[in-house]
Amino acid sequence: MAYITDEGSNWSRKFPLALHTLGLAYLAKGMHREAIESLGRASALDPDNPILLSELGRAYAASGDRAEAARILQQLSRNSEQHYVAPESFVAIHVGLGDTDEVFRWLEKS
Repeated sequence: MAYITDEGSNWSRKFPLALHTLGLAYLAKGMHREAIESLGRASALDPDNPILLSELGRAYAASGDRAEAARILQQLSRNSEQHYVAPESFVAIHVGLGDTDEVFRWLEKS
């Protein structure tokens, strides 16, 4: 099966929004490896975008990689010291991790 992010699709390497949308589609289909790849590339192209980073963390959580999801939560927290990061960015990852108490704590901040 050919994916839109294969070597022949150079356009996707330049457009974080396209990679983000593709990653969300993969995530919805349960294709975690592909979602992580697309969302990781999107985040690398736009490293200051907390939404892209949050969705990458959510993909890691959905894949069962709690350590990577936690690492991204820490990165979002560090980023929030320098610029605004919406509470919903944290919520998305905590939902994926099943951390109900943290979900409600962050929702109260939003």
